[in-house]
Amino acid sequence: MAILSSTFGQTVEPFEDGNDAGRDGAFRGVWRDELAEQALAGAFVIQAKHSSADKTISLSNVASELPKIADLHRRGLCDNYVLMTNCRVTGESNAAIVEAIKALGVKDVRVWARTWIEDKLSNSPELRRMVPRVYGLGDLTEILDDRRRQQASAILHALGSSTATFVSTAPYRAALDALDRHRAVVLLGGPTVGKSVIAQMLALGAVDAGGMDVIKATSASEFLEAWNPGNPNRMYWVDDVFGELSAEPSLLDAWSRNMAALLAARAQGNRFVFTSRDYIYREAVQRLKESNVRFWDNARIEVVVSDLTSAERQMILYNHMKLGSQSTNFRSRIKPHLAHVSSLKSFTPGLAYRLGNARFTKLLDPSDRLAVTSSFDNPTAYLDEIIGQLNARDKAAIALLFAAGGELHLPIQDSARARNLVVDLGSTLESVPPALESLDGTFVKSERFPVGATYTFAHPTIREAANRFLQSGVATVASIVRATPFPDLVGQVDLRHPDAIPPKERGRHLIVGEVEGPSVVEAAVRHLSGVSGYGAWRVKSDLLELLARRASPDVRALFVANGLEYVSEWATTVVHSASARRLFGLLQNEQSLPEGARAVALSQLVDAARDLRSSVWMTTEWLTETEVTEIREEVEGVLQFPDDVLEGITDSYDVDSNPDSYLEDYWSTVDELREIFADDDDILARLNYYESRLEVVTADVNLMSQYAPWEDDDDDRRDDLNDRQPAESTRSIFDDVDE
Repeated sequence: MAILSSTFGQTVEPFEDGNDAGRDGAFRGVWRDELAEQALAGAFVIQAKHSSADKTISLSNVASELPKIADLHRRGLCDNYVLMTNCRVTGESNAAIVEAIKALGVKDVRVWARTWIEDKLSNSPELRRMVPRVYGLGDLTEILDDRRRQQASAILHALGSSTATFVSTAPYRAALDALDRHRAVVLLGGPTVGKSVIAQMLALGAVDAGGMDVIKATSASEFLEAWNPGNPNRMYWVDDVFGELSAEPSLLDAWSRNMAALLAARAQGNRFVFTSRDYIYREAVQRLKESNVRFWDNARIEVVVSDLTSAERQMILYNHMKLGSQSTNFRSRIKPHLAHVSSLKSFTPGLAYRLGNARFTKLLDPSDRLAVTSSFDNPTAYLDEIIGQLNARDKAAIALLFAAGGELHLPIQDSARARNLVVDLGSTLESVPPALESLDGTFVKSERFPVGATYTFAHPTIREAANRFLQSGVATVASIVRATPFPDLVGQVDLRHPDAIPPKERGRHLIVGEVEGPSVVEAAVRHLSGVSGYGAWRVKSDLLELLARRASPDVRALFVANGLEYVSEWATTVVHSASARRLFGLLQNEQSLPEGARAVALSQLVDAARDLRSSVWMTTEWLTETEVTEIREEVEGVLQFPDDVLEGITDSYDVDSNPDSYLEDYWSTVDELREIFADDDDILARLNYYESRLEVVTADVNLMSQYAPWEDDDDDRRDDLNDRQPAESTRSIFDDVDE
């Protein structure tokens, strides 16, 4: 259907498999075929003949269709017949098929075989984007130029077998449409639903159809380093944009600070593909500015497995089983259960991949329906069991990869810390490279370089399983802390007592606890004293989050005693940092807040209140009642004569920045002050005057701005997207899965 609609523009009606009366598709009208000597017209029947075997089709293979064709012709439903097949067709077979069907009264017959289909794919980038699994089936050298071929080959290497097993689902088509309309898409969903694979397919399609450069970035800073305002033909692809296991403040802050650059790049023609777990996204948008949230929400596409059709689920599972690494015996024994598995509420593409991979099913009896079902319903427990069955060498490699922050470079830098960790697990440092090589493509994935390689976890769920594995006590927590560089350690540990950790947060971080807290504090102070620039900023941001949300009172007090200068630095961020305000509140309640740092923080809140750009002073719990009253009186006085504030807003504006982002604090403060002074008519009247003047200032700022605005398309059009849903089948797609 995709080939016919994209190549000829025909609107072909599909029929359900098994109830088609010899018609997989139908068309009535004039057929636009440039190769035909005359236009074909009337009623068309399109029939597909597919074989998973490499074979040549003959008249005998279509003999069962002849009575159906004769009946369709008598009923006026078949003036022309099109046979499409992935098999070879010889000249002799083609002539025999055409003559037999014409003998039934059909005016014209077309037989389009594998070479014809391959030719259409080679000459239509848009068609390849619609059915992207073909990238894994053909030779890219016949389609792409050298530069694009190198990029596409790199993406294919990262995908592994995912390309050939990919199924074009409604979320993929919606993402493709959003990318074309909006130039940005944020793919959201739970673990293993296939967000990253969809992103990779979008990137591959951009290389092919758009001739675009694809930049794989991990943060806003990497995007900025790669952004070239003179090159509008580039796609930026960012997995886990706000964090892999939880929302990371440093990533949120960086994207917020660089939103103007992101929007400017998009306005120039660049495209963006982001992925995020749904719960991380929800956590992130609560911390982002409203004007920034609008960008992310407009680009959002939910990847919800429960919305997949039964046929899509079955095709996904079929592809993974047929093209996976399982033996014929395994596939034969599990075949009776596959239709049931595809209908499970817990079914996801990622779990289908693992079922088709022999490395993940060593403990599974494929004949046991209950066991197969359990591997989907309880994937966490099953994955933990699989990792527990790995040999000591492989476990040590996974542990070292975790300790390296999820990114391990080869050759490994020989250090006592790394060596001690793998020894704790019964292995050696020299055994890690071959172990990673053996795990590549299953538990880990690699990126190769002329010298060395970089390994990461194949999926965040495997990193989480590694966390649980290490938490079980197979290695001492102390050795893990010592083996992990501090920039990687700070974001993945929890310094609270296990009983103090809410159930919903367990499993996200390595529970180091209070005992090793002093070691982490010592490592933090030692690290921060030797770094500067962006690296220091990111570590400080992650450390602030750790102390504010995942540390015990004793650990916080110890850090204050040893890192007072950093606490004082955080005091300057309390206006916009909820984590800083939370930390200061905890320290005050625990009687650990330094008076000097508190004074700086209070001064920041007062200044922001006086400038009418923040009202957080009203909800900052560590302020005294007297301090709140004094700030309130300051705000009332400013509203009496706000012209100086209004003039300052205009004078301080940077013409290269996004006016919406710049003015958002002032506008949101107006609404918040209305709530604070809801019972004071005099103040509300002053606010009305201030708001009217702020509208004038807003107009002036927009006139001054050099920032190129971007008007978002009406994304409600996605709801009207005409998806080509696969027809539900009355046959079992799994019939030949073991052939």
